[in-house]
Amino acid sequence: QQVEQQGVDFVLHTGDVVYPKGEDKNYPARVYLPYKSLIARVPLFPAIGNHDIKTADGQPWLNNFVLPGEERFYSFSYGNAFFVALDSSYINLNSARWLEAQLTRTDKLWKFIFFHIPPFSNHKDRYGSVEAIRFWLPLFEKYKVAVVFSGHDHMYTRFGPTNGVHYIVEGLGGSSLHEINPKAKGVLFTNNTEYGFGLMKVAGDKLTFQHITANGKVLDAFTLTKQSAVATPTGG
Repeated sequence: QQVEQQGVDFVLHTGDVVYPKGEDKNYPARVYLPYKSLIARVPLFPAIGNHDIKTADGQPWLNNFVLPGEERFYSFSYGNAFFVALDSSYINLNSARWLEAQLTRTDKLWKFIFFHIPPFSNHKDRYGSVEAIRFWLPLFEKYKVAVVFSGHDHMYTRFGPTNGVHYIVEGLGGSSLHEINPKAKGVLFTNNTEYGFGLMKVAGDKLTFQHITANGKVLDAFTLTKQSAVATPTGG
């Protein structure tokens, strides 16, 4: 309901669309019914998650969404922004080559990446994807990606920028909440107590982002301008 009230142009989903194993039989109750009024008018662009591939290596996920390109890995443009979805279960040299080809061909001012397992994590029991750091992060930095969105950890976390790239974990869309590691490095803001979502607006050379709870409270916010790519806190 909160997302619907924002009048968004489209939704990015950071993966694990259907618990526990991405079964086709659970899509009606866990996707089509709760999101019916939203997806009736707003496109939904998901990244595939580790739970989505537990059934037939993600075939139900592939069957329930019509996505550009190869679907597990795809890209699209909207306005002056370019978006790339990656499959964090298949991080290798081939995926890095594909990613670089996508980032090379776009002339959009803003570049955004989204995938499931985050490169950096403040989860109590895990530390992020070393494979993503090895294969993908150099390309994020080389091609000046603005923000990388991930899920997997059931919390919201905004990490400080790494060589100009901002990393956000948006994992508060549902399921159980995960415990935070209070000693994790690079965390600017985090929350694991209230379900919520991220709202991003891009207008010319300015980006604004808010993390909003299910009851409409803004817990964290920042702005970016493309010239400086330096975050300016406006809330939290």
